[in-house]
Amino acid sequence: MTLAKHSGPLEQVFNYFKVKMLAESIDYKLPEKEKKSEYVESKFDEIAQRYDLFNDLITFGMHRYWKKYVAKKTGLAPGENCLDLCTGTGDIGRAV
Repeated sequence: MTLAKHSGPLEQVFNYFKVKMLAESIDYKLPEKEKKSEYVESKFDEIAQRYDLFNDLITFGMHRYWKKYVAKKTGLAPGENCLDLCTGTGDIGRAV
């Protein structure tokens, strides 16, 4: 008995990242100090293109609810400031 092989969007995203991570781990070189900023920016741009799609898939869209919830829980009034650190594509900071 064989099981049917499924190739839905979630599997495609996982396979993309698995192959990409493997390829980078084999041929990974740290950038020179003067090129580090450019390297980090290019990696972020590359990841950001699929970041929300990946979150949608692995959380079944719940990450969008969580972001709205977190923004609401800050309790910030209009005109007040927040600092959005390490929250992905900046959605929470924009929502606040």
